[in-house]
Parts: sequence; C-alpha cells; structure tokens
Amino acid sequence: MSGINKINKSVLIVLGLGVIIALVISIQYSRLDSSDVSTPAPSIEVLPKSWDFGNITYGDGEVKKVFLVKNTGELPLDISWVSTSCGCTRAYIEKNRIPPGESTNLTVTLEPSLMGQGMEIHGRVLKIVYIKSNDPDNPEVEVEIGANIVR
Repeated sequence: MSGINKINKSVLIVLGLGVIIALVISIQYSRLDSSDVSTPAPSIEVLPKSWDFGNITYGDGEVKKVFLVKNTGELPLDISWVSTSCGCTRAYIEKNRIPPGESTNLTVTLEPSLMGQGMEIHGRVLKIVYIKSNDPDNPEVEVEIGANIVR
C-alpha cells in the first residue's frame, strides 16, 4: 500500500507543478500589451492639415494650394475617394496608391466665383476636402480650406 501512496504523491506533485506552470504562462501572456504586437498597416498623413488663403477678392479667379499626402505606414496606402464640400472647391490627387514611406501631391483649388449659385459671396468661408483610404485608424481624413472673400 505504501508503494501506491508514493505513486499518488508523485502524480499529485507533477499535476501541481503543471498547474503552476500553466498559471505562470497565463499571467505572462495576459501582461502582453496589444501595442507591443503591431499589425502592419498603411497610415495616412496630410501636410499641412489645413490652409487659410487669407483675403481673396471675389472675381479674381481661383487660388491653389498643394498638400503632401504621405504614407507613414508599412503597407501600401490606397486612396479610394477624394471629394469636396462645395462645387467651388476641387481636389486632385496625383497617385491613388502610395507605397510605404512615399508621398504624393494633392492639389486643391478654390474658386470663389462658383460659390452661391450666381450671388456674390463675401466674408469668411470654410471648405472641406475629404480623403478616403485604407488606413484602418483613419479611413477618412478631412483637410480644411479657409478664406476671407472680399469685394
């Protein structure tokens, strides 16, 4: 009978050690911060983030600004859509696919004479350019364009 007790004690010790090892592994695994494990992804950055044209005389024609659209991520950035909040504002992106670490130009044009459906507009205006991409953290980026329309 004493031989069986020794075997039972040995089994209990091995099982106890197994439980302790499993607990230690579980605790260490739960301590992993999800930010320590990153999944490669594209990342969009637009420079500058906004632009103010200052005073623009109504009827003097259009004004333009070139923005830099950068991919600061690890996978190609795909621009699926660029649009504006007003017909008086146009946006053109040179490349729809931007490899990691590279950039492209976004040209934005504001034409005050196209505002207000034939009425002369004056005063402060704010227009938005929307850029949709495959950046999982920022699927739509907004670029603000401002101006003060004067007569």
